[in-house]
Amino acid sequence: MALADDRVDAECRELLTAWARFRQTTEVSRALVTEILNEIVVQHLYSTPISALIFGEPGVANDEAVIDLRKDLRLPAALSAARLNHEPASVES
Repeated sequence: MALADDRVDAECRELLTAWARFRQTTEVSRALVTEILNEIVVQHLYSTPISALIFGEPGVANDEAVIDLRKDLRLPAALSAARLNHEPASVES
């Protein structure tokens, strides 16, 4: 899968952001898109694009769609706590 190939990290990040934005439209079931993304996150938890989606990246401001998606993702308890403790406000502003 592309998430395991670091040559396409940028494209994967863009695609994950596009899914987050698509989730906010009324054209699809928000719950369905969230469930699909939850499965992707669980299966590829250690890939760079998924880490960027969950934790953000230095110098990258995420839009409201990504921030909103982060709130709805089901993450393992330890990871969820780590995200809350390490997510700087400046990343999402």
